[in-house]
Order: sequence, then structure tokens, then C-alpha cells
Amino acid sequence: MGRDEIRELHKDYLNAGLVSMLGLLNFDRRFTRAQGIYVWDADGRTYLDFLGGYGALNTGHNHPHILEAVARVQQAPNLLQAALNPLTGVLAHNLAQLTPGPLKRVFFGNSGAEAVEGALKLARIATGRTRIVYCTGSFHGKTMGALSVTGRPKYQEPFGPLLPGCTPVPFGDLDALEDALRA
Repeated sequence: MGRDEIRELHKDYLNAGLVSMLGLLNFDRRFTRAQGIYVWDADGRTYLDFLGGYGALNTGHNHPHILEAVARVQQAPNLLQAALNPLTGVLAHNLAQLTPGPLKRVFFGNSGAEAVEGALKLARIATGRTRIVYCTGSFHGKTMGALSVTGRPKYQEPFGPLLPGCTPVPFGDLDALEDALRA
């Protein structure tokens, strides 16, 4: 499938604005191969991947140890079943051993936005409070709770009203943060 056809599919069925922006930046390429910190486009040009899947690829693309672990796990039953998966239990235990103090509960999420939603719920349960302070210019995802604490109006405005009790403060402004926390 060629670059133009892929662009049209994305414009027609996904996000035309993103296609336009990526085109302006010349980022609307089709990458066909990836290894470590490099990706290659359909024309064979090599690029350094400074994005790294927004942190999801912090070991690089197709790291051999990761691929070996994935291959082992693919052979295990119940990977995505509604059951008590021993690998999930072992991973939760290992993570709990790395955390300080009495922290031992683990929440596995599918995305950063889902993790933010979990953190918002945890903050409410732990404090008994409903107000959340967040920084302007921040981005936490596009679910309703995450949008409510995302400091970028262009993402928030189409979906208002958002969750009540979310207070923005300028990033790095300690006085504004202290004022917001006292309010």
C-alpha cells in the first residue's frame, strides 16, 4: 500500500487533522522496519526514533530479550482470559518488591490515559477530596478524567463540561500552586 493511499485512509476514517499536521512536518512516512533506536521508511531511508512510542519502546524496537519473552508468554494459556494468570501475579509481586514502604497493590492499565483515570480515582479514595490541581500545558490523555486535568484547552473544549473541581495552575509557579492548595 502506497503513502498516498495510506494518507487517504487516515484522512477519511481516522484523523484528517493529524494527517495534515504530519504532512506539514514531513512525518507522514510509511515505516517498514524498526530495530533498536532506528526505523526505516518504505524508500529505505534510516531515521533515529526519538519518540520511542511515547515511552512504550524505552528498550528500543524489537529488542531481542523482549521478543524472546513475548514468544515464551505467547505459548502460555490464559494470557487474555478472565482467570488468575500466574504471570500477572508474579509480575505484581516483583513490582511490589521494588516499591518503597507498604505499597504493594498493583494496577495494570492498557494506556497512559487509563493509568491517569486510575490515579484520579485513587487520589479521591485516599484523600476523601474531589478537587484535583493540575498544570497548564500538560497532557494526560483523552479520556474524560484525563482531559479534565489536561492543561490544553484545544483538547478540552469540544468535550465540556468536564469533571468539576479541576483547578489549573501554571507549570513551575510555586506561589500559584500554594494558593490553589490553600483554596
